[in-house]
Amino acid sequence: MKYLQFDSLYKFIISVGIIFILSPLVVFYLFFNKNMNLLISKAEFNKLTQTSQEIINIRQKLFLFLINSPYYYIVAGFAIIIGLALVAYGIYRWNKAQGQVDLKSILENEKLKKEIGISTEEKKIKTKEEIINDEKILGNTKISTVYEYMDIEKKLFTRINKKFGDTHEVVQDVKIGDFEYDIISTSKSLFEKDYIFEVKYIKGNINDKWINKLFEKIDMQTSGYSEITNRIPYRILIIVTENENYNLVNDKIKQVDKRNNFKIIVEQKSKIKNIKLDL
Repeated sequence: MKYLQFDSLYKFIISVGIIFILSPLVVFYLFFNKNMNLLISKAEFNKLTQTSQEIINIRQKLFLFLINSPYYYIVAGFAIIIGLALVAYGIYRWNKAQGQVDLKSILENEKLKKEIGISTEEKKIKTKEEIINDEKILGNTKISTVYEYMDIEKKLFTRINKKFGDTHEVVQDVKIGDFEYDIISTSKSLFEKDYIFEVKYIKGNINDKWINKLFEKIDMQTSGYSEITNRIPYRILIIVTENENYNLVNDKIKQVDKRNNFKIIVEQKSKIKNIKLDL
């Protein structure tokens, strides 16, 4: 984690918990070590001064009380249980805080969200360029409009946010570093995956050149994201089609080799509100 840190309160709780866990063991260890020196012969004991003899007697009595008394083990057991509970609570709360710390300078700070967000006008320009590039590669006569594209992304964002909103911070149309992203879903926990979504809307068929170009783009987005966030995201490509070209596109995608941390979802435009996101 690039920005590894945790709140001082949780650090303190974990530290107290560790002290509770170790304290009975340390006490026993210290007593045991100290009293090892008291295993002396009666002749050596008699040579000691009266004060030294009294100190040795006191220490021996304390040691015997410690190892024979059930109260010590009861107190030690409670101390260890309390310590474990404090450590578990501190780690749990730290874990939740850490999920926000790692990317707070990128996604979770409202001010920075606005700064890295793409304006509506920028989004329109970007979408228009995508449509033109797709037309050049695919040569389709049926061309998507900017409005259609943006409306589909908005609906998908709503669906993704509904799916991941409890565990992830979901944002749309952001620029991180040199790359722009349609939708990003950033985990609030250390142990959940991050997701980046690339959305395409196609009214005709697709070809290998178009697919390869798209993969190159997503690979660069992934590298850029990982470099800045120190996380490896799971990539999801969502291709939205019309009803009549769904089978053509879906059959073509089935021929594509599987890639690590990558999933392609093909869905009809009429069904995207209920698109399955079982990742």
